[in-house]
Amino acid sequence: MQGRNHAHRILIADDDPTIRLLLRRLLEQKQPDWEVCGTRANGVEAIKKVEQLEPDVVVMDLGMPVMTGLQAAPLIAKTHPTLADAADQRSGGIEATCAGKPAAPGTGAQ
Repeated sequence: MQGRNHAHRILIADDDPTIRLLLRRLLEQKQPDWEVCGTRANGVEAIKKVEQLEPDVVVMDLGMPVMTGLQAAPLIAKTHPTLADAADQRSGGIEATCAGKPAAPGTGAQ
């Protein structure tokens, strides 16, 4: 991801449209080099959109209908290992992120 000259592309997956809107506003207003490239309402839709858009980051709700973020994350990681690598470097891996464990020290994530 480093050395790229474009915005960091983010896909948001949450079943609540208000949360999707608020996350989009928060992410794009606070970081000018972050761009929400798409939003989806469940894990199945998120997997399809990751294939289509190839985002740099996927932010998912853990509990969504049809397929949860917990179910979708490992499937996305299998087909897009760079997303999983980013999770590993920032927060101790997808399992740690999904389990709600704190981010690794020095990552700036909470």
